[in-house]
Amino acid sequence: GADWGDTVESNDTEVGRLAADYLVSMGHKRIAILDPKPDHVTLGQRCASFTWHATNQGAKVENVFGASSDWTLPLQPVSDIELVDKLVGKLLKLRSKPTAVFCPADCISAMVYHACARRGIQVGKDISLISCNNELPLLTGLYPEVTTIDICAEQIGRQAVEQLIWRLDHPGSPSVSVSVQPRLVEGMSVKKVSRSKR
Repeated sequence: GADWGDTVESNDTEVGRLAADYLVSMGHKRIAILDPKPDHVTLGQRCASFTWHATNQGAKVENVFGASSDWTLPLQPVSDIELVDKLVGKLLKLRSKPTAVFCPADCISAMVYHACARRGIQVGKDISLISCNNELPLLTGLYPEVTTIDICAEQIGRQAVEQLIWRLDHPGSPSVSVSVQPRLVEGMSVKKVSRSKR
């Protein structure tokens, strides 16, 4: 039988596009993606979309990924500060010297901030960072404020409840898939860079 069921989810392709468009519009041409869990589906979709849109606009994108073997199933929240710290170390050694980093989730960004602070690197000044999800509990303590793509989780929740109520009234209808439009929340973590810097 075919998979039956309605889905309400974040639009991860759009999340990646918004982040890429914003960084490129701020003058960033050398960008790194930092993702400790490259085999995580949601994060992977965001990274793929980000890479496609940024590259299409002439940016050079490099992946700083954890190894698949570093992760076990079921997937844990990204809690391994040491791994993220290692990836930040790797990022800073890249010959291309990225001016910005894309983190596909706020939990990763929080650890990148930590890893940068340990090295005396200031996000928003020495390196720019854009994040995804807009999870306030993770972002509140970070300075400068994080620029992030809000996936509108609350709206996804409300929409899922509405969809469920609708489904109870229309049990025979075909499955429905709804995605909620994300939006950019501008903080201070992305610096505008001048075009002159080669």
